[in-house]
Amino acid sequence: MNKRKNPNYKLKIKLLQEVKLKCPFCNYADASKLEHHHIDGNPANTVFKNLISVCPNCHTSIESGEISESLVIKTKNNLSINADYLYKGIYTFDNFRIHKNRVGILKKGMTIKDLYTILPSNQIRKTVAYGEHPGEDMYDSYEIYNSNGEILLAVETSENGNINDLIRLISIKSTKFHTLSDVRLGVSISEIMHNEHLENFQPDLEHIHFKIEWINASCSIDKKQLNDDWWNNEKKRIELRGENLESKIDSITIRW
Repeated sequence: MNKRKNPNYKLKIKLLQEVKLKCPFCNYADASKLEHHHIDGNPANTVFKNLISVCPNCHTSIESGEISESLVIKTKNNLSINADYLYKGIYTFDNFRIHKNRVGILKKGMTIKDLYTILPSNQIRKTVAYGEHPGEDMYDSYEIYNSNGEILLAVETSENGNINDLIRLISIKSTKFHTLSDVRLGVSISEIMHNEHLENFQPDLEHIHFKIEWINASCSIDKKQLNDDWWNNEKKRIELRGENLESKIDSITIRW
């Protein structure tokens, strides 16, 4: 039996670009979980034309025969024919600093159209974001990916369908983005409370939200992380202390 070989980094990126960061059979959209199927069955043959990126479920279906070999070959051929975007290059992010009015390569005043002039189109995916009333509040959201398929950010405008509209909202999706004081996803309250003014603590059903005013950010922590003494019933307010200060930020949304 031939020893299995994994594609190198550059080849993995090219394969992910070919399928536009999603499984070509079921449109599964978590690029970080896509696997690489050897079309001819030879695990040592890692040339580009012999590999296709698929989700774990479809990979299992291919190997069991539920997805036929002929369909795999046809899908690969169609991807190759339509893969002109493979030659547009890739953008690898190296700036992850959050400043006032700036997040990495994004700065206040940019439009979605500006975004498409900086990044290859296969590193931007338009999706739908839902507000408080699903089915009624729906917004265009543009997910931004790194060259390896990792989701980094999601941005929204105030007007659906208008790429000339200004970016108004940025959701941080990666722990790589941080302020100089280390505000980032996954950081504990205790790690930032001495360098940041955290204010306007408000609870909802599942989270506690608070503001970091200088970057106009709304952050949240999951209540499941907290002991029961986070609420001072006498003063009718949130008070985080002791072990509750070790709760970690699980969302950061910046508004411009």
